Amino acid sequence: MAVVPGFTFNEETEMISALYSAVALMKRYEEESVDNKSYWMQRVEDYTKVADKFSNACRSAIYNA
Repeated sequence: MAVVPGFTFNEETEMISALYSAVALMKRYEEESVDNKSYWMQRVEDYTKVADKFSNACRSAIYNA
């Protein structure tokens, strides 16, 4: 069962990978930031919540299929 209609398991896996890659990028921006560390820290939290939520939805769909 796909979380995103029309997506295959592989496509959803790629989406999870892309979301966590975005988290890593935001963490790097936070580390390198001089003036906006709090902004990037918030972005890390926001992106992590989205990535975790999507990942958990995919896991639930697999286990409940």
